[in-house]
Amino acid sequence: MTSKERALLRSVGSGIETTCQIGKEGIAQSVIKDLDAQLEKRELVKIGVLRTSPVPAAGTAETLSKGLKAETVAVTGGKILLYRRSKDDKIKHIL
Repeated sequence: MTSKERALLRSVGSGIETTCQIGKEGIAQSVIKDLDAQLEKRELVKIGVLRTSPVPAAGTAETLSKGLKAETVAVTGGKILLYRRSKDDKIKHIL
């Protein structure tokens, strides 16, 4: 991903709502399954990492991006922005 593409995704991501929160339970299998479905539908998701999470936001982003085969667009404070192109090409792509 180029820096221009990343900047575009960050600007789009600033206007979307947080759709998932990671708390004291950490990254559960149900969270990964839910995020996988969200990425397939929306391509760009924002995740909140609470202070009670056992792993900080940067570590959580790394784990999620590997597990979901997605790209980490940004980690800002307790927010993570992930992008993955839809497999079915059903929606208009951001990039």
